[in-house]
Amino acid sequence: MSVKRKVGLIHLTPVVLTLIFSTVFALLYSGSTLLSEEIAPFLREDTLEASIYNAFIFFLLTALGTIVLLLLSLKRKLSLLRMFFIVTVTVVLFSFYQILLLVVFEKAYGPETLPDDFIFLFIPLLLTLFSSYIIFYSQNEILVMVLTILYGSGLGTLLGAMLPLWSIIAIGLVMSIYDLYSVFRGPLKKIIDVVAGTPREGEEGERKDQVMVLRGVAVPFRGLNIGLGDLVFYSMFNTVTFMSEKYTPLATLMVQAAIILGSFLTLRGLEKYKAMPALPLPILFSTMVIILWMLIP
Repeated sequence: MSVKRKVGLIHLTPVVLTLIFSTVFALLYSGSTLLSEEIAPFLREDTLEASIYNAFIFFLLTALGTIVLLLLSLKRKLSLLRMFFIVTVTVVLFSFYQILLLVVFEKAYGPETLPDDFIFLFIPLLLTLFSSYIIFYSQNEILVMVLTILYGSGLGTLLGAMLPLWSIIAIGLVMSIYDLYSVFRGPLKKIIDVVAGTPREGEEGERKDQVMVLRGVAVPFRGLNIGLGDLVFYSMFNTVTFMSEKYTPLATLMVQAAIILGSFLTLRGLEKYKAMPALPLPILFSTMVIILWMLIP
């Protein structure tokens, strides 16, 4: 049990920004031919079998990543863990900016026009280096928050635009159950205990690592950290509603309201617990809204 924290509406800022950014990205990605590309190892068929398969693959990839993080955390290799995050996020950022550049070129010049190799490498590299430096080394919490949310919502929007609706719902529900277990009983609880714990004798030098280690994979704001993966899922659910054939502004607003309500109830739990799973309530509420919306003729 940690020192009691007071959570208010202001702490919803990262969630609201995520929904705003993902809506902007959804507008940008809408109609892009890039969205028709295959996204191995996932399947694009909107069938029960494909949904189960995609949920299993997503869970498997998450579990493998968690094992790596858990091993590094339990061995208290916080500097190595931070370096792992820096390398991973930097690679993801570079890929994200390349995709974003392709979409922008397609929107501006048509699907047949591609940037030349120099532009395709130089601009994403420049943006990646700038973003990585801010995210991992800046002392400005607002800049760190905005840039982390920017690429997290961008990735979530891509997944939401490319994966079928029922796969996204299946993945969201499976990962919500895993999140519930992981935070209270499983590996994430152990990782949090190590990262947030007190250094053992002879490890005073790791205090700075403990403060900075979650940069790039969590969004810091006013004393709280929201996992980047949670924001990716919020973006996925927001996007799949926005880009559906049955899209209406009301449906999108209802899903966004469900995510915000679920997030606020979850954040209130942080007044009592050290950590709370940020997926179950927002995903459950938004899934209920989506299913009801799909059932309306």
